[in-house]
Amino acid sequence: MRRKRRALRKPQPAPGKLEKLRTFVNTAAGRRKREELGTPAELGRWFKHRGLLGDDEKLTLDEHASAIAARRNLRSILAVHNGGGPNPEAVEGLAELLVGMRFEPRLEADGSVRFEPVSPGILASLGKLLAIVAVAQNAGSWRRLKICADPECGTAFYDTSGKATWCSTRCGDRVRGRKFRRSYKGRRLRTGGREGLAAVFGLEGGQAE
Repeated sequence: MRRKRRALRKPQPAPGKLEKLRTFVNTAAGRRKREELGTPAELGRWFKHRGLLGDDEKLTLDEHASAIAARRNLRSILAVHNGGGPNPEAVEGLAELLVGMRFEPRLEADGSVRFEPVSPGILASLGKLLAIVAVAQNAGSWRRLKICADPECGTAFYDTSGKATWCSTRCGDRVRGRKFRRSYKGRRLRTGGREGLAAVFGLEGGQAE
């Protein structure tokens, strides 16, 4: 039995620090949304504002390219969470990034252990984001972070129900509307418009009087 697709009323934030990663992958997503991290300076301000980069650090063009590639690979993985096909290149890209990172264990006040990235520059910033992924995986919330199934949207959202396909009801309505228009146009091409008229006016046999 085919599972009915569902949509949320509006894009949902993710719990805890996972929201920080959701906003990162959404810096170049959404309908008519501009690129927010187009330059090293813009990327640096974004990371500094969220406590992911030191105030005195400046990013290079190569570091900027690494961050944009990481964002693209993360988006590909989140699309898989929503029924998309696997992307081995995206996984390999993030794996290569992790090879260059160094993490050190930190003991929290409650006795739990977290791993703090200690690599320089952009590697530390991206390491903090990937550390959030590890925590979310253990908490069972990682696979609920998805990319909207509407290809014209692409917004990352947190699926609170575990069954949502689109980030909002508006995107779901758009997708269904596009499918209906394509289907209606196809019927008109096949029948010269008679079938479409019959559907509109409730006529049988596809003939209009």
